[in-house]
Amino acid sequence: MWRATRQAERWHVDLVAAASHRDLEAVDWKRVIREFDEIAEGERIDWLSYCILTVERMLLIEHYPASAKKVRCWRDKAWLSRMDLHYRTCDSPGLVEHHRDELLAESWRIARTDAISTMAGLDATGRSKSEASSAVRAGSATFPPTAPMPSRRSSAVSPRGGVPIPSPTAGPPA
Repeated sequence: MWRATRQAERWHVDLVAAASHRDLEAVDWKRVIREFDEIAEGERIDWLSYCILTVERMLLIEHYPASAKKVRCWRDKAWLSRMDLHYRTCDSPGLVEHHRDELLAESWRIARTDAISTMAGLDATGRSKSEASSAVRAGSATFPPTAPMPSRRSSAVSPRGGVPIPSPTAGPPA
């Protein structure tokens, strides 16, 4: 591990030195491209995870009859996830702007499955497996299979200049 870290540090130092001397032949372009790909994938995964959490909590708030305390907790957590999405969107607007529909579709698909599992777990407390299975079927029927609105309308946040801080009642940013 230590050796790999030292090699990566050395590579970065060599890259900066070559670029500052405009020695483009000394740059390992395949590695540069691989580094950019890894950074982009990390940003995509971060954005997806916060969007999934937001959508899951919003589905539960909308479709699961929970106590006011539980709904408040989900609402507060959804708002915090939206804030994280807001800042990630401001930091990397191209990611969302160019991949909006696919990111929202993937987030929706995963969040829907997670919300059904959460709902089944809440419903199954102190119940039999067959009752838990019926809760999963009910959740599958309750939650729309795809996002109910176009991605352009599902957000109070625009990835371009002058981005407002999201309100806790708006849908997830996309």
